[in-house]
Amino acid sequence: MSLWIPLYTVLFVGLMIIAICQLVTATRLSLPIPTAVLSLTIALPILGAILTAALPSICRSIAKSPTRNLLGQLTPLLLQSAQLVFTTVLATLLASDAIPSPVRDCLLETKWKKFWTEHDSEAIRAIQDALGCCGFRSVKDMAWPFPRGQPGAPGSGPATCAARYGRTLACRVPWREAMASTAWWDFGVAIGVAVLQIVGWILINKFGDRVRESTLWKVVERFVGRRDETAADDEERVRPLLGPVEDEPNGEGRAVSGYSLE
Repeated sequence: MSLWIPLYTVLFVGLMIIAICQLVTATRLSLPIPTAVLSLTIALPILGAILTAALPSICRSIAKSPTRNLLGQLTPLLLQSAQLVFTTVLATLLASDAIPSPVRDCLLETKWKKFWTEHDSEAIRAIQDALGCCGFRSVKDMAWPFPRGQPGAPGSGPATCAARYGRTLACRVPWREAMASTAWWDFGVAIGVAVLQIVGWILINKFGDRVRESTLWKVVERFVGRRDETAADDEERVRPLLGPVEDEPNGEGRAVSGYSLE
């Protein structure tokens, strides 16, 4: 059973790497997906791993507590529920960007128009070069190079993107597909974290004792600072500066810390 611990570690790390790659892709292509949503997707596997690793120790602390109130007993369930609610909200936001809708098309068009209005040649050129396309609706629609006389327009050479690079594909469709792909990948990360948490909760409740006895789990507990055995040892090693005062058998004196007082 101890094999599921490194397996869970690999899965959580893999999900985090996928989320990081999607953030890089979204930044490179200037996709209209909120950066906060993409960043939270990266944090989600980390939070899930921490919660899954901490649950056995939390349950053990509750079991050892002399006062077992209802709130304390419900703490593991409340933590899991809060994590699942957060995951559900994040997955819903990502699904709204992945599923075809007029809102998604409007977001794409609005952002491209913003680049065009602000003469952001770097953003438009990065999208065109990455996707091998020109313009938005057509190869001539709001494409870079800009028309002569506008900021960012080329000083020489072919005036249009299609003439300069020989491209015949507009960017609207591939850019929309790139947005859907990024959102679906992050949606999969959120669902993957939720599944791992549910399965982890079942495994810990069913095989918790065997997991805690494994060597790897003891290393994890020591790393996160949740082992409390050293506290009792430290308390036993504490000795008072002066020992107890005892009367001598003849009653003529007292012994204090090995010295006789007469």
